[in-house]
Amino acid sequence: EVQTIENAVCMHEEDHGILWKHTDWRTDHTASRRSRRLVISFVCTIANYEYGFFYYLYMDGTIEFEVKLTGVLSTGAIAVGETSEYGT
Repeated sequence: EVQTIENAVCMHEEDHGILWKHTDWRTDHTASRRSRRLVISFVCTIANYEYGFFYYLYMDGTIEFEVKLTGVLSTGAIAVGETSEYGT
């Protein structure tokens, strides 16, 4: 069963690879830290396509925005000799 939640967004934290790594050649001590980012996203369905909007907030204050498109191509066939008013 499909549920619609009006005016809702998805918010989660995710790993974003190595933030930094350092090896002290004097002591042979190695330290590293992982990068994390906060993701705020939502998806809009328009006709037969879904548009995903993603805001990425990084630990250094950087903000990135990304739009992703997915969906099913809507195609149709016409008989030989007929024309369509919606394209070629």
